[in-house]
Amino acid sequence: PEQAQKYILSPYATKRLKDVRIDMKQPLKIAIGPERGWTNQEIAEFKYSGFTEVSLGPSIMRVENAAISIMGHLNQLME
Repeated sequence: PEQAQKYILSPYATKRLKDVRIDMKQPLKIAIGPERGWTNQEIAEFKYSGFTEVSLGPSIMRVENAAISIMGHLNQLME
């Protein structure tokens, strides 16, 4: 079975999403946080589960804007 690529979005991540190699032919899981932001405990649990913390940029986005932004990024990778 194929292993899913797993990412958790956080504005505090040191790695940017644009710098991560995403294979659009493989399963992909992306965690978009609550409006209050992820707690340190939640981020630790995601990382323990194999997620990589990545940032869309320094701005803190509303959930719906983050979802649209990530979908736009992934759409560009599919072309």
